[in-house]
Amino acid sequence: MYKVDSSLKTTHSQANMFHIYGQPLLPKLHYLQPFTVNQIDNLRYQATNIVAMRLGRAEPPLWKEVVEYC
Repeated sequence: MYKVDSSLKTTHSQANMFHIYGQPLLPKLHYLQPFTVNQIDNLRYQATNIVAMRLGRAEPPLWKEVVEYC
């Protein structure tokens, strides 16, 4: 009886794993209307500024050039 239960659990977990890996990583909109290069550069610039502002308030403060270099 234990072997039957064990094999059913394994089959169910494998099916669940295949289902999860079969899902797309991003929402459908990202595949239908992907970001342009300019949008990606703009997002990168904004993210750099946000991280630089937070690290600038840290102790010791880090300059924006440190964030941009990394």
